[in-house]
Amino acid sequence: MKILYAVNVSGNGQISRALELILVLKNFGEVDIVASGAITKGELPWLIKYNFSGLELVYDKNGTINILKCLKYNDFNTFFKNVKFLPVSDYDIVINDFEPITAWACRLRNVSCIGFSHQSAVLGRQVPRPLSSNILGQLLMKWYAPVTYRYGLHFSPFNSTTFTPVIRKDIRLSTPTMGNHHTVYLPQYADNDIISFLDQFKEQKFEVFSKTCEIPTVHKNISIEPVDRQRFASSITSSKGVLCHAGFETPAEAMFLQKKLCVIPVKENFEQQCNAHVLKRMRVTVIQYLSEKGGVDFANWIKFGKPICVDYRDITSEIVDYVLVRHTSHIDTLPNFAISSGMSL
Repeated sequence: MKILYAVNVSGNGQISRALELILVLKNFGEVDIVASGAITKGELPWLIKYNFSGLELVYDKNGTINILKCLKYNDFNTFFKNVKFLPVSDYDIVINDFEPITAWACRLRNVSCIGFSHQSAVLGRQVPRPLSSNILGQLLMKWYAPVTYRYGLHFSPFNSTTFTPVIRKDIRLSTPTMGNHHTVYLPQYADNDIISFLDQFKEQKFEVFSKTCEIPTVHKNISIEPVDRQRFASSITSSKGVLCHAGFETPAEAMFLQKKLCVIPVKENFEQQCNAHVLKRMRVTVIQYLSEKGGVDFANWIKFGKPICVDYRDITSEIVDYVLVRHTSHIDTLPNFAISSGMSL
């Protein structure tokens, strides 16, 4: 079986997921990889057959998608050329993790595209979301990489096509310990703003990971260091708790490691506001800003916050079985996972 796996590598989360999924997909046949976006850190260890610049969503400082900047910074001529060039019809199945070129190439040629991403879950009908949803953000997420079928990953399995997170192996196989620091990852804020906020809590130690930091520095009880996958994994595994944005992978890893969690969603970011809504329902502490009120809530979290109990077993192989059974004629047996979980084919 020929499989085309497409991944948007602009975020570390998609790369982490790809590392696990591609290994499983290779058990079912020949896998070609499409990667779009800037691969800087954590490059995939396999040959990437099609490597494109992709289609970047550009955000303002408050997390709102800036349409004018998107039009300015993206090369749409190259994008459309790549859409026309990509031979998606040559494959038995196309699996897409929020990658726009492959999605639109499939749509152009009327080829089924299987969406497998966190975004697919967020767009699901039965997944909770805030009442005041960002309609523009929702529409952009839906049409950025449109797919034929959606299978999603979320903090909880809300329906038969939504699954619990794929946790990378270095986190899954680690042994959590209780250190004397909190791990912090808030890329939506400048380092100085984070330092100013955390400086209120002088009795606590914080390890802050920054996308703009190039040389590690220390400010009293606060260390600032560049984002590094292995170092971040070490920090989060040995932390007392985690303060981060309301993305998907980092909160999922924190809960898997049984670390207490506090999140700050990026303002006006549809996906993060939806994530924060779900996490709040799970009794994760959510604060909206690095503000005075946020400081009060954060202080209470430091004193009284507790880990959230989750069951994030490794079901990656079972998920792949389930999806391939539904969409190919190359697998004859129904996986035990689909039977035991009551999923309908």
